[in-house]
Amino acid sequence: MRQPLWNDRREAAGPFDIIGDVHGCFDELRELLIQLGYGVEGGEDAPAARHPAGRKAVFLGDLVDRGPKTPAVLRLVMGMVAAGEAFCIPGNHEAKLKKWLDGRQVQVGHGLAESIAQLEREPEAFRSEVRTWIDELVSHYVLDGGHLVFLSFEAVRRRPLSDRTMEISQKVGIAILGTLMVFVFYNDIIRLVKRWLAS
Repeated sequence: MRQPLWNDRREAAGPFDIIGDVHGCFDELRELLIQLGYGVEGGEDAPAARHPAGRKAVFLGDLVDRGPKTPAVLRLVMGMVAAGEAFCIPGNHEAKLKKWLDGRQVQVGHGLAESIAQLEREPEAFRSEVRTWIDELVSHYVLDGGHLVFLSFEAVRRRPLSDRTMEISQKVGIAILGTLMVFVFYNDIIRLVKRWLAS
């Protein structure tokens, strides 16, 4: 029997609430979740959220930087993901934050300074937990039988797509993902070879 890929969550059929660019704004995120019908409990040190009807939040990255309460945002989203109440994919701001958490040199701009200042006031154990969590985020999910993208497109067109169009689109999408994976793998190998030759 064929095992599904780790990011294949086609069984998760929603409804979904798509949320992007939180950027450390905990109070605004909390208010948004309440308006969407989620029960939000706890303070900034231990926030939790759950929708009584089983809706799931899908966070599209860029949780951190700029805003005043990045640690609280991270605690809330990390908790929701761990409890099965949300999905999260990383954004470019999480990638930069992880570089800093890894101790690597990173250009401190676009709000990263705020995240660093806030996280430096947190215990080392929390920073380590955040680093591991960001490292384990997946770049994309296949949700709702793979139809979430098609449903969004149909909403714009105001009419359903044909089965043939969906089949062709899925094949093209798989081909693009495969090509991207080969490209990334190739770049990683080239970088390792260059490092090895330079040493």
